Amino acid sequence: MRYLDPPSARTLRLVGEQLPGRPRLRHVRQFRGGLGCTNDLVEVVGDAPGAVPAAVLRRYGPGHGARGPAAAVREAAALRLAATGGCPVPVVLWSSEGTGTRPFPEAALLLGYVAGSPWHTPTDQLGWAHRLADAAAAIHRVQVGREESPQLHDRSRHAVMAEAAPSDRFRTHPLGDALWHRRRELFEGGTIGAEDQRTLVHNDFHPGNLLWLEEEITAVVDWEEAAYGDPVADIAYCASDMHYLGMDDAAKHFTARYVEQTGRSLDGYEAWMIVALCRPLPDIGRWLPSWQETGRPELSANELRDRYDGLVERVLQATAT
Repeated sequence: MRYLDPPSARTLRLVGEQLPGRPRLRHVRQFRGGLGCTNDLVEVVGDAPGAVPAAVLRRYGPGHGARGPAAAVREAAALRLAATGGCPVPVVLWSSEGTGTRPFPEAALLLGYVAGSPWHTPTDQLGWAHRLADAAAAIHRVQVGREESPQLHDRSRHAVMAEAAPSDRFRTHPLGDALWHRRRELFEGGTIGAEDQRTLVHNDFHPGNLLWLEEEITAVVDWEEAAYGDPVADIAYCASDMHYLGMDDAAKHFTARYVEQTGRSLDGYEAWMIVALCRPLPDIGRWLPSWQETGRPELSANELRDRYDGLVERVLQATAT
């Protein structure tokens, strides 16, 4: 991840002028560990009623490129939706989209600061997985209205089937072609990821996108890829992340607890696991810096690749007709 330079005093002043009470913003430090956004902690100095003492500035570049404006709109919409359902999420204070003044060349959001950090080294892995499942269940209780869905991704069968042929990222991994064709086979039947599902889906739900404080979840963050569709997509994706971290028992407990909480059958779980396994291609090693920055410095690229390849082989075998 190539991080953007910290915001200048001038750009922070321009943002502050667009907030209620026109507070002064002061840069404190830059967070590390994300793959798609640059996040900066800023102090908020002002006396407006309801003002927050600190905020996080999220800027969508350069990883997001041309998708930046859409990502900012999508994340703001998803955060507001999630909040209506009681999910622990940061509050949206300001968005560069739809405002008269754009302080940054890239799209940006200012969010209320929530104390906490990602937690990848729990002693009680099953208790940790238990709380992750409860957080996922809270998200999936939220339904997306027709007027809100254009701001979000479509995480349904239609979206999965949109890719007509394998791209280069599939061709450059030894198992990539098999993954692409298996994904196609599993979704062609039309019973997985039904298009009328309107459930809110985080679409990047994994342990690194939850903040913890004293072993409790304080916020679910990083909603720039949020979608509506089949919630099983989130469950498979999070479980795959646990497998990469060597937490196979936690992954099993996570899915079992989610079923217990929601009553869902997890139909299509293996198909969505195939979709999840396509995400790191062509090389899961590119995700390594994020884990190393957020509590797993001992991980190596080769270790991740071995776990990834082993999971791909197991899932391909389990889904073979």
